[in-house]
Amino acid sequence: MPSIHLTQAANDQSFDLHAGDEITIELDESMSGYRWAVDHLDPGILTLQSDEYVLGGGVGAGRHKLTFKAQQPGSTSIGLKLWRDWQGDASIIERFQATINVR
Repeated sequence: MPSIHLTQAANDQSFDLHAGDEITIELDESMSGYRWAVDHLDPGILTLQSDEYVLGGGVGAGRHKLTFKAQQPGSTSIGLKLWRDWQGDASIIERFQATINVR
């Protein structure tokens, strides 16, 4: 099963997958209370397979790793937001978006 790995450098880009392929997005996240979360995607085309925080180099530094699986042909965008969920959308400080075309 082929896999694509994306980082912040892939923001606002498009990617082609086949049904059954996986796409992993790994973004910097500190332990400041701000967390990456899925803002939007079409679950008929992509489904979230795993959502984890991976500790990194410095104190409180790490990466948020989300893995999605392509389900069926179509086009969707993955939208992620860095926010404090208890403060709502007004707390969003960063966004990530990628267009995914499943063949």
